[in-house]
Amino acid sequence: MNKDALKNLSPEQKRAMLARLLAQKSAVGKTAFVLQGLYTICAMNNTPAWHMRSTIRFFHKQDPELLRSRMQRIVDRHPALRTTYYIPSDKEIEHLGRILAMRIDSTEFWEVCAERWVEQKVHPKHTLEFTVTDARDWTVEQLRERLMADALEGYDLTRLPVCRLRLYQRKNDDVMQFDIHHCAADLWSLEIIQSELEVPPQEPPPAGFPEFCTWQHAWYELPKAQEMREWWTTELKGCPNLALTHSEDHDVADFVPFQLESVLVSRAREVCPTHRATLFNMMLSTLQVTVGRMLGREEFAIGGAVANRPHQRFEQTVGFFAQLVLYRRNLEEFETWTQLWDANRTTIGEVLKRQFFPVTTATQAPRTDIWLMFQQYQKARWVEDDVPQGESLGLRSGGVVDSPLGPWEFLFVEPPYLSAPAMMEIVEQKDGMQGNFRFRTPCMTKRQAEMFANEFQDQLKKALADPHGSLRP
Repeated sequence: MNKDALKNLSPEQKRAMLARLLAQKSAVGKTAFVLQGLYTICAMNNTPAWHMRSTIRFFHKQDPELLRSRMQRIVDRHPALRTTYYIPSDKEIEHLGRILAMRIDSTEFWEVCAERWVEQKVHPKHTLEFTVTDARDWTVEQLRERLMADALEGYDLTRLPVCRLRLYQRKNDDVMQFDIHHCAADLWSLEIIQSELEVPPQEPPPAGFPEFCTWQHAWYELPKAQEMREWWTTELKGCPNLALTHSEDHDVADFVPFQLESVLVSRAREVCPTHRATLFNMMLSTLQVTVGRMLGREEFAIGGAVANRPHQRFEQTVGFFAQLVLYRRNLEEFETWTQLWDANRTTIGEVLKRQFFPVTTATQAPRTDIWLMFQQYQKARWVEDDVPQGESLGLRSGGVVDSPLGPWEFLFVEPPYLSAPAMMEIVEQKDGMQGNFRFRTPCMTKRQAEMFANEFQDQLKKALADPHGSLRP
């Protein structure tokens, strides 16, 4: 096809042509930068810290075959759910040697990732691993134990499956758990999967995750990527490490849950527009001040994640797009909350402009052992009236959502592992926010974690009560 004919194609025709070209190419290729890092981490410590899940209690009884067929369609639709990962045979020994060098601190993590040795293979077909269990006579303790066992069941990234679906049929309700390795999905992707389970899309499949990987590696060679590398290098140069007591992915983790009540959240939603701050900015600022107070530090970087979906064509694609980024701050430079919010607004904006650059896996960055995860369920349709009430399952609830499958409840099954030494999780709900300060036990005691969670809440209340008030004690 000549250039003139190509120009005359509609966007839909161009996408269709690209899909055909991609289908003709090998299903093998380099994986995304973030997965270069994740594969290396799992090669060192393959623990459940990198497992994700959606655990749902349906208040109406479900048809197992309907759930199975719809989830199988999702697996067929999204290549990331049938992709495996490996090191080419001619690089296996060298990769192992680099991992050993990392363990004795003679090689840095980002240097290994920057080699871009990890490749992925998309399998043309894969049958969903699906089980249905009669749990009508189970106690809630038995159910919780089984859900936890599901969450802990391991994955081998060199072979399928990378996800599993289980349905537990109880007397008056059903509990579904979809377990998946982080290599195949991020939080955005979990929402896509749930949405497609409720209402199967009729349009053709979106661009697949392998197409994003091809785009990312091509983009990385462009001058724009080098400009972003230079910005990140300048932004993070000289930033002190934020290091807690040494820990590993396989170390036991614990958590301190707390609730940000509706009055406080309503106040936050009032204050944010007035000061041109987002809720994420407010949570980041509060965590920064909390870290400063609890650890006696002024300058450091907090870790976070951004969506990293560079084009609209990837918005409905399942895969691990999310990029890890760092938010650097020196608290000595600010006197009031409004000053800190203003500075973070600028920093967040600059980071979002450069979110496509894989800063933690392609360049040297300061160490940060404290991360922020802020989750807003964009597609959730919260039940407003007559919220269904079921038997207490002894699990944290994220709220009740209405859907074409009937009302269902978010549940949290929380294995004792964590992908970072410490993480502040904030989940937005209909009327409030749930907080959860998670930590590896070698890093701090439960009492210290409780103090951390309490300090975070106290600082948020202080900021909302007087935005122009001092950051100092």
